[in-house]
Amino acid sequence: MPHKINNMSQDLLKKPLFILGNPRSGTSLFRIILNSHPNIVIPPESGFTQWWFKKYSNFNVQNLNNLDPFLDDLLNSKKIETYELKRSKLKEYIISQKPQDYQELCALVYLFYGSGKDVHIWGDKNNYYIHHIPLLLDLYPNSKQIHLMRDGRDVACSYLEVSKNIDPNSTYFPDFPSTIEEIANAWCRNVAKIMEGLSGTNHLTITYEELITNFKPTLLKVTEYLECDWSDSLLTYYNCNDEPTVTAKWKQKTFKPIDSRGIGRYKKELTKEQISVFNEIAGSLLQNLGYII
Repeated sequence: MPHKINNMSQDLLKKPLFILGNPRSGTSLFRIILNSHPNIVIPPESGFTQWWFKKYSNFNVQNLNNLDPFLDDLLNSKKIETYELKRSKLKEYIISQKPQDYQELCALVYLFYGSGKDVHIWGDKNNYYIHHIPLLLDLYPNSKQIHLMRDGRDVACSYLEVSKNIDPNSTYFPDFPSTIEEIANAWCRNVAKIMEGLSGTNHLTITYEELITNFKPTLLKVTEYLECDWSDSLLTYYNCNDEPTVTAKWKQKTFKPIDSRGIGRYKKELTKEQISVFNEIAGSLLQNLGYII
């Protein structure tokens, strides 16, 4: 059974972690790394918190007698089947915890996913939330946020690789831009949107490159930011990978130890013309972020 929340940890419900980043920046890997910690739960992505906010924003503890409409909508949400939630058990758990509002109601779904863990931190990784940062901060003003950045040219290589090697008819196949111009512009927009959305917040920014090349020191910085104890399980995250089968096809590197070969891959995989085009569009932002062009 999921753990019982006691009076000492009530604020847990209002203090999530949000992992934000442009697609193919290592956010799935980072989620799996953190989820391997015995006190952290970050399920596979599903945007139900944002999707159902308008409909259930007025939820309060009195609504527990009519929880079924929310459960119907929740369990019909895109990708939520990857959580493998047992409706009757989830309903029982929510009722037992007596959530006071919509924020606490959603938090309990994440905590239920973490059954068996002594959860001190729960969170959400979803590239889709790039476009909904203000809502996330309004819902959870005490949340923490980690922005994971990656060289946009390597992101372009990853986009092109997935689009070339994975059947586009696969369930939940990502809708990526397909040309260097489109990728560069999308990367600039997304990174700028995250930076603007998190401006003024107590967030942490790390790069994919430092995560890969300085693995433990970077994770120590992350655990310090999250105010949680270190766990060696972070170093062997691939042994407890919970990435769903339907999305694992384009996330195979999450099942393996850290590999630095993805850093600077654009130098070998993109043509000089493609690199020139990307740099022309995104060069200013790349330089501002510390990347060499």
